[in-house]
Amino acid sequence: MGTSIHMHIEVKHNDTWHHYAAPHMFRNRDFFDLVAGAYGGQPIVPPRGLPENLSFVTRHDFEQDSKGYRLHHTGWLGADELVKLQERINEVFHVSNVTSMEYDLESGIFHTFINGNSLAQHQGWNDLRFIFWFDG
Repeated sequence: MGTSIHMHIEVKHNDTWHHYAAPHMFRNRDFFDLVAGAYGGQPIVPPRGLPENLSFVTRHDFEQDSKGYRLHHTGWLGADELVKLQERINEVFHVSNVTSMEYDLESGIFHTFINGNSLAQHQGWNDLRFIFWFDG
């Protein structure tokens, strides 16, 4: 049995965090290392636990998962850190074609579009973050 990531995307509007999506992720050791160092790699930011001001949906899912799984490497990445994560994904997976969608965070990895595939542009909200935890 392996490790799985649980993730939620939240957006901030008028000083309140709102749940945007909970994309399904396939298991990928390299990605898990970039996000959280889950297998001993160097993450973009070391896991720093959950923020206090989670949306209701994210908090509810975390509490439910903690009843059934041993959770670890809990953390979050802000919008600027997600841009850095995309850069590192391009390096690690040797993405040379900028039109490659397979390793694009939004379309290829999260399988969702945030504001028309533009993580760094906060149009319609003040901020964005990706919250995660692992089981296993």
